[in-house]
Amino acid sequence: MTSFTSNNVAVQQAFPAVWQVSGVTGTTPQGRPLQAWQIDLVTSGCLLLILGATHGDEPESHWLVNQWMHHWGELTREAKGVVAIPCLNPDGLALNTRQNANGVDLNRNFPTANWSQATDSLEKELGHPYYGGPTAASEPETQWLMDVLEAYQPKIVLSVHTPYKVVNWDGPPHAQSLAEAVGTVTGYPVTHDIGYPTPGSFGTYVGIERGIPVITLELPEESPDVLWAANKTVPQACLEWIESNR
Repeated sequence: MTSFTSNNVAVQQAFPAVWQVSGVTGTTPQGRPLQAWQIDLVTSGCLLLILGATHGDEPESHWLVNQWMHHWGELTREAKGVVAIPCLNPDGLALNTRQNANGVDLNRNFPTANWSQATDSLEKELGHPYYGGPTAASEPETQWLMDVLEAYQPKIVLSVHTPYKVVNWDGPPHAQSLAEAVGTVTGYPVTHDIGYPTPGSFGTYVGIERGIPVITLELPEESPDVLWAANKTVPQACLEWIESNR
């Protein structure tokens, strides 16, 4: 299996025909397209939203979402109700930076009630790795993802990161059982607390404030073969959980 690389920033890729390009489009500060793909939203609406590469220095997440999309027919019986975003932060992926091209950590830029409550005052300054932006939802990537959420109203969200090797969950209490289902598949421990404050985070915006179960799948920094063996059936586990919790 080929290795992942932070230089792989192509957006238009030859995904299987089951994936159709979403009509919700956007552009990054450096002019790269923001794009989602979807599988049959007519039958069931959006059951599962998959999100990769919120942070540009986490190429494993981009790689894994791409792998899922390329091998979808081999991995799951479901061919409906899925939206996938392989890369939320293509500028950061090209630059190999956590932040976008404006120096903003997109996972601190969502308009949550706690957006301004950074525990470290330096986090409010450009140049800090967790800088949340000059205002909440200041970044085009954040605004675009908010548009995607509004357009598709997913039942659950799977957001992929590195490097902590845990399954974290936000949202209503039953989201814990979803996290446990993912943890069973991956062998990663499940935790509700990532261990540090995250004002303006995606998990808070979607999970806590909108009541949508959000799973943050934190991959370890391991080889592609190891990551694939542990995570290839995660989407199927998520879809089976939805089916059993209707």
